[in-house]
Amino acid sequence: MDINEYRKLLKKAHLCRECRKQDAFTLAGHTLCAECRARNTELRAKKRKNNPQHEREIAKKRYYERKAKGICPNCGKRKAEEGKSWCRVCVAKANKKRALEAYAKMCEAEHKGLCCKCKKKPRLKEKKLCKDCYEKVVKNARKATEVSKIKRESKRVWRGIHSAAYC
Repeated sequence: MDINEYRKLLKKAHLCRECRKQDAFTLAGHTLCAECRARNTELRAKKRKNNPQHEREIAKKRYYERKAKGICPNCGKRKAEEGKSWCRVCVAKANKKRALEAYAKMCEAEHKGLCCKCKKKPRLKEKKLCKDCYEKVVKNARKATEVSKIKRESKRVWRGIHSAAYC
């Protein structure tokens, strides 16, 4: 019996792959019991802490290997999106995490009475931004309005030209 067959046998019996005593959470897809998982997590953290340069090199190598194979370098489970590096699931998770972090920073700044954008200057009364950031936002909004007007007008002209050509 080779090692893979033995591991499958342990998984079927719901036994931990390391200690072979306790019940592993095989229904959740795990092959280790809670104690062995915790011990492995501690050991991996210690190893990363003791030799971070080596761990970085390994991670970098793993990243490029996965990318060359066309799978997501972040999780290594799913195919990467066409023209992208990561899979949809990892992109969605990263976006959600980034949004939550940004929201937390904004809430913290708002709680302290600071500008939600630069988080340095005090905000204006009844606003979430300081004077400088507010002026920039207003300027950009005006510019965006002008651009959208130009786009709408060019669409209208384009439709007029092409609808006349097909009549």
